[in-house]
Amino acid sequence: AKTWGGVPGPLSVYAKSIPKVLATVRIHNEFDQDISNKEGARIFSGNNIAYVDSGFFSLFNYRFLEGRPETAFPSYNSIILTLSTAAKLFGSDGGGYHDAIGKVIEFRKEPFTVTGVLDDFPENSSLQFDAIFPMAYYAKQFTGWGGNGDWKTIDADLGNFAFNTFVSCSQALVLSKQESVFPRPTKRPEMAILKPNSAYKAWHRFIWWERMEIRPH
Repeated sequence: AKTWGGVPGPLSVYAKSIPKVLATVRIHNEFDQDISNKEGARIFSGNNIAYVDSGFFSLFNYRFLEGRPETAFPSYNSIILTLSTAAKLFGSDGGGYHDAIGKVIEFRKEPFTVTGVLDDFPENSSLQFDAIFPMAYYAKQFTGWGGNGDWKTIDADLGNFAFNTFVSCSQALVLSKQESVFPRPTKRPEMAILKPNSAYKAWHRFIWWERMEIRPH
């Protein structure tokens, strides 16, 4: 069977209906992106950016140097920068990250307001981003582009395997050929036992499950 590096957006929606699931978070990342300050005087390429669901900063406890996780995304055009990215954009003469909140940067010819600055991601983390945008912005853009055929929203699009999806659960989940706590639009996944107090990547041959990561709470 063909496998993909991500799963469709609706898988997160399905998972929320399961009693054992506490939270789900989708991440859609894009590489080699250009970001500049408002004046365009400082343009930096090669950035790894991510669009994340609003619960991202609740599921992951990354350290905020400026701003707060509760108010990370007050609008579609909000952006969270890492310490290194903020330093590149604003530098010592621009106040550095201490003065980054409220400043405007440009991304794809659109203005975004800085609403937070994160410490750089740990080197041993599988998540490595230079800037983070709200998933709501990506969802708005997706619908504005006309969607994907008959699917007009990311919550309905079963044809786009672009999301790394993380799940926080309250107890052990057993996924087997006999039992699955997840709704499945296609074949059943192979066996994967997820025990409390540990975290396993649920790697399966079947495309619907290839990048679902489950983290017992």
